[in-house]
Amino acid sequence: MRYLINQIKWAWQRVFRGYDDRWHWDLFYTSSRPIIENLKWLQKNHSGCPNEFYDETKKGDECHKWEDILGKMAQGFEAGLEIDDKMLYKGDEYDKLMEQYNKGMELFVKYYRGLWD
Repeated sequence: MRYLINQIKWAWQRVFRGYDDRWHWDLFYTSSRPIIENLKWLQKNHSGCPNEFYDETKKGDECHKWEDILGKMAQGFEAGLEIDDKMLYKGDEYDKLMEQYNKGMELFVKYYRGLWD
């Protein structure tokens, strides 16, 4: 019964707030999926890129460097989710995912203001 009450309460919250209380329980986990979707969308559909990534020698693909950066950011978030999903805390797979996660987060912070279309 408690499960059903919570489901109704959370649905009501999503209708009026756009999110429910579970959002606060793990901000990384709940925000990562929409961020990944947005980064992949920008990677595929952008109309420009930060000046430092514009490569005028690649006619028709001038922002290819930016597309790579956006992909690495998305991969970083995906690696973080995989660590959480698999509950990895050590080992070779953990180390590889943490390296990917750290690189993605570094790029995300560095180029956060460049995430526009």
